[in-house]
Amino acid sequence: MVDAYLVSVSAADDAAFVALRDLSEALGDEAETGIIGGHMVSLLTAAFPSPGFVARRTNDADGGIPRALATSGEVHGRVIAQGYRSAGGNRYVRGADAEPAQILDILVPNVDTRLRTETLGDREFDSMPGLGVALATRLRIDVVATLSTGEELQFTAYVPSVEGAVILKTYAWSGRRAPKDAVDLHSLFRIVESHPVDVIGGWRLDEASPVGARRDTSRTLHALARNWEAHPPNVTFDYRRLVESVRRRVAPPPG
Repeated sequence: MVDAYLVSVSAADDAAFVALRDLSEALGDEAETGIIGGHMVSLLTAAFPSPGFVARRTNDADGGIPRALATSGEVHGRVIAQGYRSAGGNRYVRGADAEPAQILDILVPNVDTRLRTETLGDREFDSMPGLGVALATRLRIDVVATLSTGEELQFTAYVPSVEGAVILKTYAWSGRRAPKDAVDLHSLFRIVESHPVDVIGGWRLDEASPVGARRDTSRTLHALARNWEAHPPNVTFDYRRLVESVRRRVAPPPG
């Protein structure tokens, strides 16, 4: 168990932190569930302060749940009871149009290598590769979030280990090449370089001959490192530190 302290600087941050609390409470301590996406990275960087990380905000709260739980409709019922309305598929919204709304997205694991939509029970979900592996090892984080109004939120969130977060963010980078995913990978590797492995939930990406999600992660990260060495990217952080971490901390893929 570790602590994370978050501070809001805007009404948009307030809405995002309230959504994070609500989703954390809806998921509770259900096995193989957790906060993912941008909030996952914010929580991990707050819980494990590391030199060189880049702070980044997000507007919605993303959660991962196992397929059986999605099929049961239990989390859907909890979110609706919190006052959210379904906005189609796996998105939920609470709030008026004139103010920042609270937005939740709930995803499920798949065995594919790309994000796609599936129907489980009577609802549609985005299914994400690597999510099952990432949520198999979780960290409990006790969160204190101070809103711009001075109000303080206190709640418990479960997130993937730092390795699990790297796996998810690597799949996200592979699928969309978004700058925010590169920033998040850089910040996550700053944690890996600054904290003991046993504190951050373990680390197996350095094991030889990776398989499954770890093999996919290795292939994508080493391809990123080769590409950035040949063609330096236009990013807001020192890309060479990420390249170096990939070389040191991630075993090359087989073949």
